[in-house]
Parts: sequence; structure tokens; C-alpha cells
Amino acid sequence: MSTETPSPPGMVGEGLRALVISAQPFLAQAWTTTLQARGHLPVAYLTSPGPRRRRLEGYKQIVEQFSATADVIVSSRPSLWRRLFEPYEIDIITCCGFPWRLPADLLELPRLGAINSHPSLLPMYRGAGPNVFGWMFRNDEREAGATVHRMSAEFDTGAILAQGRIPIEDDDDVAALIQRLGQVFMQVLDAGLAAAEAGEPGREQEGEGFYAVPFEEEWRRVDWSQPARLVHNQVRSWTGMESQGHAVAVIDGKEVTVRRTRLLPAAAPNGQAAPGTVLSRDGDQLVIQCGDGPLLVVDWAPVEAPPPG
Repeated sequence: MSTETPSPPGMVGEGLRALVISAQPFLAQAWTTTLQARGHLPVAYLTSPGPRRRRLEGYKQIVEQFSATADVIVSSRPSLWRRLFEPYEIDIITCCGFPWRLPADLLELPRLGAINSHPSLLPMYRGAGPNVFGWMFRNDEREAGATVHRMSAEFDTGAILAQGRIPIEDDDDVAALIQRLGQVFMQVLDAGLAAAEAGEPGREQEGEGFYAVPFEEEWRRVDWSQPARLVHNQVRSWTGMESQGHAVAVIDGKEVTVRRTRLLPAAAPNGQAAPGTVLSRDGDQLVIQCGDGPLLVVDWAPVEAPPPG
């Protein structure tokens, strides 16, 4: 009589048959690595250039990277996806960084459901990055994190399977926070996938949450009469999202872009200096008076005039 433990239903050879959905190559790779480490098989990938108003280029790399080992389907027609993937006998869908809402009939296809990873502590900061991180800075959050959750009809609202947390440091900007979040991101993917394997329903999200919508243009312009910490958070909420530009300020009567600032030790306000006054210079670095004290401006540049005509 055999003493081997039989495989659960749906386990074939290497493990669960997975559909990986992403338009970001590094996120597709993260889910692929996690699935393979747990003995599962990505049998297909779904990627897309996205809607016409927001085209993405990552799908090309996903085709190049994964087409040698699995079928990669590039599609922007959600109504077709269930029929396209029914023949693959998918056990689970793993998703992250995809510009389309997955239709209900596709979410119902896999036996173990569909799970998504998101770079925040849901229910806060739902929606597409990198504005997720920008809003964290804008709101002066002291903690960031990653979540794996079950997918539902609305973006980022499904039950939570796993979360991981990191502190937000005063010198973090979007790029630095993403890099440090990577230290726990893979752990959260593994924990979330393990919970899905076990059939755990997850913990329902509480509260209405918050969607990280694009910033209004008024948020770009620095007001030096505001507290130094608020100005610092304003500047770093833009840095790392270069496609959306940087914060803009007036220094010595000239309009400049401000890319990076640094908080200084607490000091009493300079009663003789009006907000916006340059208190000192060290090379290209400036110390500027804010409403409650000085702020170090580390990286800035004059605003370039548009070409004539």
C-alpha cells in the first residue's frame, strides 16, 4: 500500500496551474518566482498595452521574458479573457500591476480564485501606483506596506490574505520607499499564496478606504510659509513620479523645480527672515526659511522656458 500523500484536486505534476496577469515585467517575475518556489506552474500570462489614454510598454518585455516557457497573450479585450483561458484548466490567478479591471467571469474561472498584490496597507491607498506612494508622503504617513488580497468586482476591495509593514523614513522618496518595500514584498506574496492554497477566505476590509487619485495641479506649487515638514512632504510626494513633473517653487524671485529636500534639526524660527528667504548656501544646496523653521533644499533646477513658437 502506498504511503504517499495524494495531491489535492487541481494539483498536476509541478503543482497548481497558474495564470499570471501583469503589465509590469518585474511584478510578473515576482509572482512567477513565488509560484515556482512553492512548486506551482505558471501555464499562461495575460498582459496588455493598456487603454489608449494610458499606454504601457512593459507588455513587450513580458512577451520576450516568458514566451519560451508559457503562452503569453496580449489583449485589451476583457470580454474575451474567460474563453481564452478556459482551456488552460487554471487553478489560481495571480495579478499585480494590470491596467484593466478583470471581468467577473474570469475571476470565477480558477478553483482557488484570483489574488492580487498591492503596494499599500489596504484599505488605505487603493488604486494605481506610483501615486499610492505620493499620497502616503502627502498625508505624512509613518508606515507603508504591501497586501495580497482576493480579487473582487471593485479595485483593491477584496478580503486580505497577507500584509507586511515597513516604517517610512524622513529621507524616503518614492524610489527609496519602493526599494525598501521590496524587502518584505516577496514575503507577503509567499504568505498570501500560501493562504490561497489553503482555501482561506481572508479578512474583509474595514472602512471605506481611500483611492490614490492623481494630484491636483495646485499641490505642485510650494508655499514657503507652510511648515517645513509639510513642504518636505510636498516635494517628495512628486519625486519618483517624473512623468508627472516635480514640485515648483520661487527661490530668489525665480521659478524653479524642487526635486529633493531634507529636514533639519528642530530650530526656533528666524524672526528676521521671511518665509522663502535663502538663509545660507553650500554649493548648490540651499537652506530656506519656512513658516516654522529652515529646510535644506538638496536638488533643484531653474524652470526651463518653452521653446519659441
